[in-house]
Amino acid sequence: MDEETTAAMLSRAEQRFDRWRRTVGLFLGPAAFAVVWFWPLEGFTPAAHRLAAIMALVVVYWASEAIPLAATALVGAALAVGLGVGPAEKVLAPFANPIIFLFIGSFVIARAMEMHGLQRRLAIGILELPGLASRPRLLIFGYTVFCAVLSMFISNTAATAMMYPLGLGLAAAVVPDQSSPAYHRLAANLMLLTAFSA
Repeated sequence: MDEETTAAMLSRAEQRFDRWRRTVGLFLGPAAFAVVWFWPLEGFTPAAHRLAAIMALVVVYWASEAIPLAATALVGAALAVGLGVGPAEKVLAPFANPIIFLFIGSFVIARAMEMHGLQRRLAIGILELPGLASRPRLLIFGYTVFCAVLSMFISNTAATAMMYPLGLGLAAAVVPDQSSPAYHRLAANLMLLTAFSA
């Protein structure tokens, strides 16, 4: 949800409070950083002491949303590298974890399929197979087998992300009225079977 939509949904009092919270957080974050930085913490190594100061800043920024959450995460990592808490390779490793890129790639493929209508074309291709469109159970079985075979060759996550829009397209092709209970029942069955078959 973008900021304009959020602002339209909030009352004036809520908008004033939101501005006040962000403004206070913007100044309170560096103040918390300075307090922890200069506070003598017994038993902490110098790197741990610096990390505690960074965490104080980041927690205040997260709670107040003074800056966007993604920027807050990057500020924390940049300060950790800049203040010598750890080497850049180690501090920034979670931002480049291969599993994160696997999820992002899967969702990008699924979104591209949805934007270009590929899931609808694949669904119509499946429905054109002889005898499949006339029998719902056979259709569901064929969809399940297709998903299972696809997940044999690509990762399960990518297969699931790709099959979700295909399942929704298939449900829309079989039951065009998307407000009907039959559509919701078929779509729910296909979504559950996607997860199980992949």
